[in-house]
Amino acid sequence: MDDNAFLLDIPHDYINFLFSAFLANFAIMAIASLVSGIVVRSKYSDILLPILLFPLLSPIIIAATKISENIINQSPLTEWNVWILIVASVIIIFGLSGYTLFEYVVEE
Repeated sequence: MDDNAFLLDIPHDYINFLFSAFLANFAIMAIASLVSGIVVRSKYSDILLPILLFPLLSPIIIAATKISENIINQSPLTEWNVWILIVASVIIIFGLSGYTLFEYVVEE
């Protein structure tokens, strides 16, 4: 296969790309778990879930896009480590708040 067939020059360092993809997925999972647990007992849960979820997910989508852009451009880690810290802090904040609020959210 011709190496010039691709429009993007995919870097040979797949570890950073896979790590950032898993980090972004864990952040989305932490936010969605907490919000869906809170909204599940609401009368308007099918309307309330996207209204609450999309604004909370937009920083993660932006950060994942910036991380992917810098990995593809082979920028040094010092230029884009702030985006990884944003995603990691969202995982910590929403993961711990979901763990803390679990008893309150699932009580009947």
